Amino acid sequence: MIEVADVRPISDLRLRQQEVLDKLSEGPVVLSQRGRATAVLVSWEKWNRLSEQLELLQDTAEAAAVRERIAAGATDVVSLADYVAQRDEEARVPA
Repeated sequence: MIEVADVRPISDLRLRQQEVLDKLSEGPVVLSQRGRATAVLVSWEKWNRLSEQLELLQDTAEAAAVRERIAAGATDVVSLADYVAQRDEEARVPA
């Protein structure tokens, strides 16, 4: 289900900080500047859930791609343990 975000001018964050932060319990808050959406605020808990879901979706997509490569006869596929180690190492290296 798509959440309808509360849209507020960015000045509300400066002038009514606690009110804006309290709204996060109801869903995302879109901050606008000059009538255009510029940023989205979400609660810390929501951010963590979204991050976990994104990671799961990325892992699922990568696994599907590897299955397709194996089905097509690829032989340069790495083991799961090697893949996880490589992914974890890449996550530690700053971009």
